[in-house]
Amino acid sequence: MAASVGFIGLGAMGSGMAASLVKAGFRVKGYDVWQPAVERFVAGGGLPAGSVAGAADGVTALVLMVVSGEQAEDILFRQGAADSLPQGSVVVLSSTVPPSTSRAIAERLTADKARGLEFVDAPVSGGVARAAEGALTIMASGTGGGLARASAVLGALTAAPPGKLFRIDGGPGAGSSIKMVNQLLAGVHIAAAAEAMALGAQMGLDTRQLYEIISQAAGSSWMFCNRVPQMLDDDPTPHSAMEIFVKDLGIVLAEGSRGRFPLPLSAAAHQQFLHGSALGLGRQSDAMVVKVFPGVSVASPGQEAATVKPGRIPLRGALAELPPEWSGPSADAIRSEVSAHRAPRVVVLDDDPTGTQTVHGIRVLTTWAVDALATELRSGSPGFFVLTNTRAMPEEEASRTVREICANLRAAADGVPFTVVLRSDSTLRGHFPAEGDAVSEVLGDFDVWVLCPFFLAGGRYTIGDVHYVKEGDDLVPAAETEFAQDKAFGYSSSNMKAYVEEKTRGRVKAADVVSFSVEELRSGGPDGVCRRLLSLSKGSVVVVNAASNADLDVFCAGMLRAEEGGLRVLCRTAASFVSSRMAVPQIAPLGPRDLGLAERRGGPGGLIVVGSYVPKTTRQVEALVSSWSHRMEAVYVSAEALSSTDLCAAEAEVSRAAAAAERAIRGGTDAMVCTARRLLSGADAKESLEIGNRVSRGLVEIVRAIQTRPRYLLAKGGITSSDLASKAMGASSAMVVGQAAPGVPLWELGPGSRHEGLPFVVFPGNVGTDETVAEVVQRLAMPPRKGTVEILADAAKGGCAVGAFNVYDLVGAAAVVHAAEESGSPAILQIHPASLRAPGGGAALVAGCMELAKRASVPVTVHLDHAGEADWPEAVMLGMDSVLVDGSSLPYEENLAMTRRAVEICHRRGISVEAEIGRLSGTEDGLTVEEYEARLTDPAKAAEFVAATGVDMLAVCIGNVHGRYPPSGPDLDLDRLTDIRRAVPSSVGLVLHGASGLPAGLISRCTAAGVVKYNVNTEVRSAYVAALRGPDGEGADLAALQAAGHAAMREAAASKMQLFGSCRAAA
Repeated sequence: MAASVGFIGLGAMGSGMAASLVKAGFRVKGYDVWQPAVERFVAGGGLPAGSVAGAADGVTALVLMVVSGEQAEDILFRQGAADSLPQGSVVVLSSTVPPSTSRAIAERLTADKARGLEFVDAPVSGGVARAAEGALTIMASGTGGGLARASAVLGALTAAPPGKLFRIDGGPGAGSSIKMVNQLLAGVHIAAAAEAMALGAQMGLDTRQLYEIISQAAGSSWMFCNRVPQMLDDDPTPHSAMEIFVKDLGIVLAEGSRGRFPLPLSAAAHQQFLHGSALGLGRQSDAMVVKVFPGVSVASPGQEAATVKPGRIPLRGALAELPPEWSGPSADAIRSEVSAHRAPRVVVLDDDPTGTQTVHGIRVLTTWAVDALATELRSGSPGFFVLTNTRAMPEEEASRTVREICANLRAAADGVPFTVVLRSDSTLRGHFPAEGDAVSEVLGDFDVWVLCPFFLAGGRYTIGDVHYVKEGDDLVPAAETEFAQDKAFGYSSSNMKAYVEEKTRGRVKAADVVSFSVEELRSGGPDGVCRRLLSLSKGSVVVVNAASNADLDVFCAGMLRAEEGGLRVLCRTAASFVSSRMAVPQIAPLGPRDLGLAERRGGPGGLIVVGSYVPKTTRQVEALVSSWSHRMEAVYVSAEALSSTDLCAAEAEVSRAAAAAERAIRGGTDAMVCTARRLLSGADAKESLEIGNRVSRGLVEIVRAIQTRPRYLLAKGGITSSDLASKAMGASSAMVVGQAAPGVPLWELGPGSRHEGLPFVVFPGNVGTDETVAEVVQRLAMPPRKGTVEILADAAKGGCAVGAFNVYDLVGAAAVVHAAEESGSPAILQIHPASLRAPGGGAALVAGCMELAKRASVPVTVHLDHAGEADWPEAVMLGMDSVLVDGSSLPYEENLAMTRRAVEICHRRGISVEAEIGRLSGTEDGLTVEEYEARLTDPAKAAEFVAATGVDMLAVCIGNVHGRYPPSGPDLDLDRLTDIRRAVPSSVGLVLHGASGLPAGLISRCTAAGVVKYNVNTEVRSAYVAALRGPDGEGADLAALQAAGHAAMREAAASKMQLFGSCRAAA
């Protein structure tokens, strides 16, 4: 059993340390006064403790990673943690505390020798990232047996390179003394680095070049290289907060004072950190101590030198370092403004259709005619989307389109207040600043431009002005991802301030860009946002950092108040901002039941169209094909042919692909139309866009040529989605009903489109895991056809039974299926081996029945009835759903042996098996059994037979007969049936042959006793034959005779379904 460890203090460092112990296999109970920290810890595999005493109870080691020595003493001796520790356990104190505090705690803990408690003074160094990786440096000293008892825990915290565990002589306090010296040097080095860089800035030096030179010179230090990049980027992210050095250097000075030892450098550095704290910077990075120097700015984010580019960081660690979210009612404030119609209508100009990723109940327009815009502005909705598709256009055309839309908006508004949001890519691709300039040309200059690319569902975070993309458990700077290599919209800056300067070609300098940090949003709330926005100079560009939707709620609430104060704001954002601004609450992804698809069996398959070329899409296509190829037709098209100037080649490729997809969809199979995975690029961005547009036009033509309405349409890629909606489907509007997966919009096409109400999945190229496309397709696709055993199990749960009807041709088979669909009943099509050998039978009959079953809107299966030793392999070869392996005419042991062989082979192919013991009287498709040969089923033998063979269904003989019952009526032994049901496992369905002629009351009693399948032959066959011979039979047209037979057999089958109680039972 894993050793049990208690951990108190799940802050920035503590959460990573506790997680490392969980990964190392310890059973860790965690406690923190901030409940979200506990919830994150539990989500990572830890166990929650309700109190400090609960964390200490029953553990072999208790680790404290708290703010101060005073807090450690309070937890141990006043809140009861020490009293709850079991005998022989060890306390590990990893906080930075005065050496005297460590010694005092050790003395109190070990005073009661009978309890055998030990103490280890184990301060740590290395930072948040190394804490999460188990790569800390620990300086450990302790009581006699303390180090030995804590060795496994300390080893786990230092196991990964470059972690190191130092065991220090001198008892408790020795480790803290060394940590104190380390903190002296660290604090002085940071303060000295800040002073040096401030001096360089004051002298007019290029601070980035200064950093590059000093970092390679003798004046460099580890702290200089680690902290100065944050100074240059003006990055306040508190990997180590300034308040830590206010405390730690305070400990250093107190120890020096106690020993009458002068520490002039420590005192000077301490004053710098105290100054920064007094300026309100205490919760920011200790690197921000550079801001205590008046009149100079070290920050220089305009040129991201390679040595200072942000790197990959652990997501969990980055989020753990942030302060708690704002606790005020920011989202409620927005909803109040919107519901009272005080907030302007939000008109989202979406440069591709994927921006609807976070909303529902909001309309999308693919046209911007004045009357359409006017209708939506007055609809009462908080806003709507206009699909511009400008990301697929050259910059000049994109600007022209935006100007046209804004002019129409101005004409349509007629006094209705509205605000424009430019929704664009969360990975920073698109026409910036051109589209914003176009809006300003028509609607006038704005006081503030806001950039906010945060998008939670897509794993896009902006922290410390750096925009990140989530990959696995890490955050990767956006400029280091595949998206930044886009031929048309590539970029090199992850820092948003630098990105603005890069994209505006220096028109807006990075140093002039204003940013709202996560810390500011979470501490100042909406009022702080409002005050700061109103204080900005006209024309300011603002970057919004965010790590949660709550951060956006805070900013939007403050922005609304500023707009009420007269501020004009133009926002360019990702999707999450839009839902916050419209106050649209988040809902869970929708499934087939929400779309009315859950119970819709039969009919056409779905259509998946893949146009996106980003590597993520390629991986998603590979995962889809790997997991779904058995139920999907993959139609690959040549991008070279579609983009060719040879129109004949392009048309031929369109026709080939459309025909292949049409066949699959019409046959009930999903079809994927996918461009070959090689990206075609032009000589420049404009030519690359044109090639992409020609390929997209080819995909549109393919979809236009498909006449069958698919079950659903999934478009992969923004340009692909836009073109298919507006051009292939002819949709002028759609309703966003929700999301198919996080970040994946789900629309229903509006009135006037080719397929009104069609579920349309708008799947962005850059969203989801490698498996997300496959997961969405599998949810929306046709439900898999149920097997015979599943149908019977459902019937048993519903207290009814299912009819198995013998069919001899496809007219009869269609009659049974139609009766089942009209009745809402499951059904089984039974084929006797004799029919396999009859003219018009054989494999063709089975294939036809299987196709009818596949297309049926209710569960239908195909069963081979009464198959002897030579017959049952036919069921395997023809792929039937189930088979009756009939050895009832054989001696019991031979019947058992044959059935067991058949079960073994059939089950490997997914075919369920029915068996029969006992002999029925009557006539069975040419097989006559005399009354005197009949034997009833023995319950004990039935149980033995089922256990030995593993059959799924058992046909029983309780006095039932094949053919017609004698004039005296059926005489069934229901007590015997009840005994069989008790003897045989409930998972094995009981079958009653010879159901023709059984009265309703007897059927009900048999069903109540456990029968779930009734075989029906005589009555449906007689009805069919009688219709063929009927009054108009002689000389009638063959088609008319078939129609009469179909109608008669359908009526007979429907009456039996009613009798068996299966009507409306299909599920």
